[in-house]
Amino acid sequence: MKPPNRQPLTISNDTQKPDSPPAKARRITPTKLTTLAEVRTELAALYRQTRAGRIDPGDATKMAFILGEIRKIITDTPEAITPPKPVLLNVVFDDRSLTYEKFQQTARELVKAI
Repeated sequence: MKPPNRQPLTISNDTQKPDSPPAKARRITPTKLTTLAEVRTELAALYRQTRAGRIDPGDATKMAFILGEIRKIITDTPEAITPPKPVLLNVVFDDRSLTYEKFQQTARELVKAI
């Protein structure tokens, strides 16, 4: 990764002191990356910084891969998986003399079995 935009330190020949103080490194606030929206935001910021030339494309590729892995972890957690929709059972009855009461009883048994 490229270091932050730092100017080379020049020393005056007269005073043997730096001409200007070195630029302070900008503190980067860490992102939580606990939701898909935060991962998406970080990926978009990474893209913009790479396009602006602040991050080396090789480093950006590695970071984007890591963000993709974080996305997979978030989506694979049990909280993220939605419960399956109820399954409708198609039951075929061979008994042609099926009454409504028998049908209700069979339906209750099927519901209990599920």
